[in-house]
Amino acid sequence: MNVSIAVEAPQGTVIDGWQITETPDAPVYWPNGWPIDGDANMDCRVNILDLIFIRNKLNQPVGTGDNWQADVNGDARINILDLIFVRNKLNTQCP
Repeated sequence: MNVSIAVEAPQGTVIDGWQITETPDAPVYWPNGWPIDGDANMDCRVNILDLIFIRNKLNQPVGTGDNWQADVNGDARINILDLIFVRNKLNTQCP
């Protein structure tokens, strides 16, 4: 399920577990921490599916659709660093 909300708050504010930040294109909202680091598709496992998810979003704006999920390192960009982050977390899962 995708939910869109509009919030006006200073950059860096955490509201109900969501971190608010801004990119040059648009405000971006993402959870203040994933259930497990590197789990881009949020299935509680870090595996090849997360790498594919991020690969398909490379260089796209973080503020569009569900692209925020591919920014696993939280730098407001979807790039090789996100792929490396996930590679380093491969084969981990939620407790």
